[in-house]
Amino acid sequence: MRAWARAGGRWYSDFPGNMRRNSSTACPTGSACCARRRRANCSALFASFDLDMSFDGRTLKVRSRLSVERDRIAASEYGEFRAFLRDVDILLGEPIVIAGENTQ
Repeated sequence: MRAWARAGGRWYSDFPGNMRRNSSTACPTGSACCARRRRANCSALFASFDLDMSFDGRTLKVRSRLSVERDRIAASEYGEFRAFLRDVDILLGEPIVIAGENTQ
């Protein structure tokens, strides 16, 4: 996200808009999922980000949604925009640990 914030031009022709990503990972039966949080979000005047994670003992599912309301950010808002993208990067970078039943 930070690389996108530094870009001088438009990279995506479909903004403003939504970007959604769903991913699933199969885990060994009896695994435990250790994550700092299961749900998180952050928002700013021009965008919002939601992250939702679920684990049923066999499958880890992660859903994310980035919603951008505007296609232009005023120069006076660059700092807030970069802070928003940094917060999204932090949420996406948090570790998720899957431990087997024999792991201490």
